[in-house]
Amino acid sequence: MLRKILCSYSTILLFSSVLFFTEKVIANTKDHEVDYQTSSLESDYGFFNKDLEAGIPVISGSGGVAALGENAFVVNVPEAIPNIAAATYDKGRIVLAGDLRYFSLKNNEEPLSLLSRNILLWLTDESVINNGNGSKYTGRYAEALIGKKKLKLVTSSEKLNVDPSLPIEIVKVKKLNRSELNPNKHTVAFIDETVKEDELPILEKYIQQGGNIIVAVNGGDLEGITRNTPVEKRVQLGNWRGVRINQHYAIQNLLNRFGLSLLNSKTSPTVSSSNLTIEEIQDNHIINRLQEGKSIEKGALGYEDINLGPTGTDSAKKQKLLLDVLNETLETMTEDSPLYEWAMEEAASYGKVEFPIKRVDMPYRNSLLNFQFTHFTIDAGNEKSPYADEFPGKVYEDAQLVHNKKVSVNITNPDLMYARALPSKNWKSTGLYAPPGKDITIHVPKSVQNVSVQIGSHDDEINGLSEWERVPNIVHFKKLVPGENVISSPYGGLIYFIPMMTDTPEQIVDFSISGAIEAPYYEIGKTTDQEWQEIQARGAVAPFGELKADQLIITLPSEYLLELEDPERIAGLWDDIISDYDKLAGLDVNNKMPNKKHPIPFRIVLDKQIKGGLMHAGNPIMAHIEYGSTNYASSIVDESYIKHNAWGFWHEIGHEYQQAPWTWGDLSEVTVNLFSLLTDEKFNNPSRLLDVTNGKDSYDRALEFVTDPNPDKLYKQIGNFERLVMFQQLRMVYGWDLYTEIFTAYREMDDQQLPKANQDMIDTFVITASTKSGENLIEYFSKWGIYISDEAARDIEALHLDKPESEIWLLREDKDAPNPEID
Repeated sequence: MLRKILCSYSTILLFSSVLFFTEKVIANTKDHEVDYQTSSLESDYGFFNKDLEAGIPVISGSGGVAALGENAFVVNVPEAIPNIAAATYDKGRIVLAGDLRYFSLKNNEEPLSLLSRNILLWLTDESVINNGNGSKYTGRYAEALIGKKKLKLVTSSEKLNVDPSLPIEIVKVKKLNRSELNPNKHTVAFIDETVKEDELPILEKYIQQGGNIIVAVNGGDLEGITRNTPVEKRVQLGNWRGVRINQHYAIQNLLNRFGLSLLNSKTSPTVSSSNLTIEEIQDNHIINRLQEGKSIEKGALGYEDINLGPTGTDSAKKQKLLLDVLNETLETMTEDSPLYEWAMEEAASYGKVEFPIKRVDMPYRNSLLNFQFTHFTIDAGNEKSPYADEFPGKVYEDAQLVHNKKVSVNITNPDLMYARALPSKNWKSTGLYAPPGKDITIHVPKSVQNVSVQIGSHDDEINGLSEWERVPNIVHFKKLVPGENVISSPYGGLIYFIPMMTDTPEQIVDFSISGAIEAPYYEIGKTTDQEWQEIQARGAVAPFGELKADQLIITLPSEYLLELEDPERIAGLWDDIISDYDKLAGLDVNNKMPNKKHPIPFRIVLDKQIKGGLMHAGNPIMAHIEYGSTNYASSIVDESYIKHNAWGFWHEIGHEYQQAPWTWGDLSEVTVNLFSLLTDEKFNNPSRLLDVTNGKDSYDRALEFVTDPNPDKLYKQIGNFERLVMFQQLRMVYGWDLYTEIFTAYREMDDQQLPKANQDMIDTFVITASTKSGENLIEYFSKWGIYISDEAARDIEALHLDKPESEIWLLREDKDAPNPEID
């Protein structure tokens, strides 16, 4: 067993000022002078690769894991990030795998089955309890394999299955309790991310008494929330935007106590198996990697001196890999980790650093900074961050704080999945701003449940970008409870309420808030001219404010909002644009479900730095305050820009309407622009498809493609604007109503009818387009390199539709008459 890695935790704390190693150790790092009990480690690792001649199998896309504690070691390292690790804790043992497939309980000689067998052999090797209760059960899997006895494995997970021919009896329980978690009854327990906080003491006691635990969880799947995430899980986590392993999964606290850790990433190895030497096992312990990172930044070691990555990995690649390993391991640690206090102190030792930061330049320091930035809460008593004044920005020192201000919020939260489009996060604006480092008190009525509070609008977490222009994490949330709730953000930000349950009866709730300030805030139909003048006179007391139209809320720097003399006109203009989007999509407040317009407005947030592109969709849509020579914060509230140059914003709002069942890979950046073309037409702008580059417009290039007789050509081989020509041609022939009928048809399909695979999506779309146009469009789409299955072709032929009378794939817009429509 790995009894000591570099030093004990007490040594880490003792020498925290110089990390946990002396200058002598730093100087000798490349010689790996580390006090491991090598013979024990060889024996332990030998269990895992028993009979695996090619090495331990590697599953691409499995989640990363880490060995943190002195009694933990890595088992499988495909490239640089481990995906299997193990540890001992008191009398028990734990195995952590980054994928359920690593624990494949099947009775065959496949590598994954052998690995599962080996995991159980190692876990139960030293079991001296549960020796049979007669002759039926055993506590050692080795004994079960050679005799007629069985090993009992207890779990509350619904994920685990076992081949009935194996000598294993799965004991399913609803909840893990002390009665079931008794090593004398059940030698092994399988647990997953559904473990609850109140189960942690029971599990820890179980291990201390000689129980053994298997965890097979892909941490790369835990932090994201998608349109398919069950509402029950969102309610449990208290948020619609994503969560953090280190704060919202109790299993991570437990694993950290055992010296192990889930990471929030997936591995992409280039090898199919891993066979480690003892030195490589030692090298890949996180304490060793931290030591190497510190030594490199002190100049005592070079990247060429460390053993990281596959054979032949150059120094530049090692630098990137070291950043990944350190960053992801530190980011996901909880307060239960043996390294947590040290990491906090070490990160604080750097003081306030200057932005921008190129992350890869200093992997050790920047991973610690990332740890510091990701490990914040909005619990009461937070101090103001030294970075808060830089971004989101300064709050007026003499700004008046509200006291028991009533904020009425409709916490009804409709389930929008019927639209087949992006779901909304349904932030409820309050118009209030939390000053950084100041306590905010929120009184919640007794009857209110399943509501969270969020501080901050800039929820793009940019940790993974190569360069940071601001602190990467500044938004956080907390589940509210009835009664008094006290919160505080180190960065400050606008305050939002977030209802979590969907399709609940309409409920208007009066919250009471103290300690916040009133941000610049305009709401169409509610804020009077006099009130707006008073808001303008008060000035930019908070760095950000909001312009709230009926269908869109824009969060932007207060200075640009306060310049508006007629905010109602700007808000109304955006409402008018989005009303046209609704009409195109077949949505209206007076329609019956599923064609009813939902009441949740879209959001656009202007940010100093976003996680990708000039802008990106989502809810909220994110855009740069400034990018290149364009100031988008001023442009988004400029009437001329909105009408004639806001293609990027039109485009991103269009993404919110795209329906997943007919957005296969080739269309993700194409059909979104139907809405942009519609808006260009609305304001009599020239068609973007007529813009000339390199002597040709989009039609020129598109028509070259459709007239190419190559039967193997593919739609994806042309650019997005050339692909858009196809949809514009259909609009020219059949009108915008064709798309309205298509959007409506997909909403009205039963869930079981909705296509998921690419070819099924193509087939369903061509069938739907043919049906709604009243013409057989098989030939038309084939000219565009879109081919349907034989079955879909038979379905269309069975409709007995005529083909279009003309070669509509040759249509183009007239340069002198943009946006023609053929009757």
